[in-house]
Formats: sequence, structure tokens, C-alpha cells
Amino acid sequence: MEPRIAARYAKALFEAAQKQKIVGSVGDDLNTIANLLRGDARLTKFITDPESTRVQKEELFDKVFSDRVTSLTMHLVRLVLEKRREAGLVDIRDAYDILRKESEKILSIKVTSARTLDDKERKGIEDKITKATGLKTDATYEVDPRVMGGVKVELEGYVMDGTVAGGLNRMRETLKGDLLNKN
Repeated sequence: MEPRIAARYAKALFEAAQKQKIVGSVGDDLNTIANLLRGDARLTKFITDPESTRVQKEELFDKVFSDRVTSLTMHLVRLVLEKRREAGLVDIRDAYDILRKESEKILSIKVTSARTLDDKERKGIEDKITKATGLKTDATYEVDPRVMGGVKVELEGYVMDGTVAGGLNRMRETLKGDLLNKN
């Protein structure tokens, strides 16, 4: 689904969820649906198969989700099925999540390190970013031995690279620049 279309669905859903004071519940619902779609290839194939009718898809979603998700979420699912945009449910969830985090002043960060960080180290990183930005953090952690040491933090398009590998790359670029300037 085109990002701007997913964003429109997400915005309308988010505003309705805010009015009903169920932003978190709807977010959980969307995560449940997206995780099921990502984890079950047969379900994804059925949902995106043009041979499957809208009625069949609606019946399946009703059976699987009607007692597990809010009526607002089911309304969105039915609308998406009616408009034949079911392949975009995960995109809508992603756009909704961005709106929720903006509303709750939550900053998504990705931390990459050479080894698994313990809880104290994770808390230290998150606390520093919270103090610097004034925003709560939603951190994901990744281990990549290629960084050799230190950490790299990515947030909102910015990268703070305090890794050994990053330092070596910066040093290499500086040396290249120095050599080119001498000629």
C-alpha cells in the first residue's frame, strides 16, 4: 500500500481511537493482526489472493478476531476489505504506531553494539537520550560483531556512531582527505 494511503487510514483510525480513549487497545489490535499476517504465510496468501472473495475474507477475520479486538478495529478491517486494500494492513499498523508514539512523545531508537548490553547499560543509554530530548524512548537493540566495540544509536534519521568500526571509518576518510589535499 502506498504510504500516504496507509497514513490516511491510520490517521482516521487514530483520531477515532482518541475520541473513544482506546488508542492503546487499537494499537495492540493492529499489532496482533500484523503479527498473525507476518507469521502465517497461508493466511497472508488467502488475504491477498484475488480469488478469495471479500465475504470469505470478512468471515475469516470475524471468526479469528471479532472477540479479540475492539469494534473500532473490526470496523477498519471491514473497510479495508471493502476497499480491497487488505494487503496494506501492516502498513496501516506501522503508520498508526508512528502517530501513537508522536502523541505520547515517544522516540524510537535503535541501538547497535558488538555484544548484548546488560540492563544497566541499556537503561543508561535510554536515560541519556531521554534527558537530552525530553522524550520517552522505545528502544530496540541489535548485536552486530562488526562494530567491534562501543555503540551506535539511530534516531529519527540521525546516527550517533560511537563504535570502534565507525571510528576507524572516520579515520580512514580523514586520511584519504588529507592525502587528496596534498596532491
